[in-house]
Amino acid sequence: MPMREKASPRPGSYRLVAVDVDGTLVGGDLLITPRVKQRIDQARKKGINFTLATGRAHFSAVYFSDRLNLEIPLITYGGGMIKDSRNNKVHFKRSEG
Repeated sequence: MPMREKASPRPGSYRLVAVDVDGTLVGGDLLITPRVKQRIDQARKKGINFTLATGRAHFSAVYFSDRLNLEIPLITYGGGMIKDSRNNKVHFKRSEG
């Protein structure tokens, strides 16, 4: 049976953007520029969910999440935890071992 090619997403069909913090969201100054914040706000107004996916600890990511008023869980510890910073609900936590 022939392999089907994966369909590319249609322009404007994205539902979620997950962005790293260091070197992507912020530079060496650890500040979110007004331009970056504006782009994120524009995407969210179009219905695109936005979150952080970082190797940082959850409490560290919350600092940036709060500045962006993010409303969905954060992916932290290099994918080891998915936790909602609004109510502290843990959706996923990689077990030690």
